[in-house]
Amino acid sequence: MKSVQYKDLLSDYAVPTIKQKFVQNFEFQQYNCSVHTSALMKKFFEKEHIQTLDWPTRSPDLNPLNPNLSACTPFVNFERNTDENP
Repeated sequence: MKSVQYKDLLSDYAVPTIKQKFVQNFEFQQYNCSVHTSALMKKFFEKEHIQTLDWPTRSPDLNPLNPNLSACTPFVNFERNTDENP
């Protein structure tokens, strides 16, 4: 995934849903991969007034959701559109 695709995903789906169904002000957690930390994404978060959680470099294993998500995976149906490039 590229930064433009990630921004579109967040701006079109994730952020509006979070703001509508949960809270207006929140901290966004993400890893430090280049897609998440690009200049485009920094501008997006600033424009949308979204704070990001500071995340240690090379520490994805600190994510408390990973063990829980792996337990839920058998119950989730993931569909992927194979017509598009990842």
